[in-house]
Amino acid sequence: MDTETENKQDTARKRAWKATAKVLFNSGKKVFIKEISGDIYFGEIKIIDEDSLEIDCFGPPQRAGLKATIYWTLISKITEFKTKEELNGFN
Repeated sequence: MDTETENKQDTARKRAWKATAKVLFNSGKKVFIKEISGDIYFGEIKIIDEDSLEIDCFGPPQRAGLKATIYWTLISKITEFKTKEELNGFN
């Protein structure tokens, strides 16, 4: 794959993650974010920037209480955070 194609894919991916983050932020939803490295974050979005977003983490335990800056190009998944009970239909 050439560099131009990779840049277009990165730009499209960045736009998609940013749009998803804005919807979740505007609706006051907590988020689950997974990076391409496998690192995961649970938290509330505080800032949405051009190249990254900042969240206040409440999990996993090693990140609880921390602020995390996550770059769009490193995100592999961003969704609304759901508890185990919500995922199992007990809400």
